Amino acid sequence: MRLVGGGIAAVKTGGTVHADAMRVVTDALGARAAVLGSAVAAVAVVAALWLLSRTERRDRRRILGTLAGYAVASVGLSALSASVPSSWYVTATFVEESGEALAGVAFLIAVLVGVAPRLVLPAAWPLRRTADAHTLEVPATLPGRTAEGR
Repeated sequence: MRLVGGGIAAVKTGGTVHADAMRVVTDALGARAAVLGSAVAAVAVVAALWLLSRTERRDRRRILGTLAGYAVASVGLSALSASVPSSWYVTATFVEESGEALAGVAFLIAVLVGVAPRLVLPAAWPLRRTADAHTLEVPATLPGRTAEGR
C-alpha cells in the first residue's frame, strides 16, 4: 500500500506523467478505451491490494476504502472531464482535481489514524481501540513549552 500511495504522490506532485500517459493511450486507442483502461487498472490495483492484505485486518478496510474512493474520483471524474463540452472543460477539470485532492487527504488521514490515532481521534471517541495505546508515542506538549502553555 505504501508503494501505491507513493506512486499516487509522485504522479500528483505537479508532474505531467498522468496527462502524458493518458494522451498517448488516447491517441493510440481513443478516449473511451483510455478511460476504460484506467478503470480496469484502478480496479486491478485495489483488488491486488485486497488480496495482498488479506491477513492484515486492523487497517485494511479503512485504507482500501479510501484508495477505492481515490480511484473513483480519479477515473470517474477524469471521464467526466473528457466528456463535457469545451465550454465546461475548465469547471470539470477543477471538480476532478478537487475530488482527487480530497480523496488524497482522506487517504492520508486514514493512514495517520492507523499510525498515530491519538493525534487524530479524541480519547472519548468510540472509534479508538484498546490497541491504540501501543501505537506511535507523541508528546503531549511541544518541546520548550509547559503543559499550561498549550
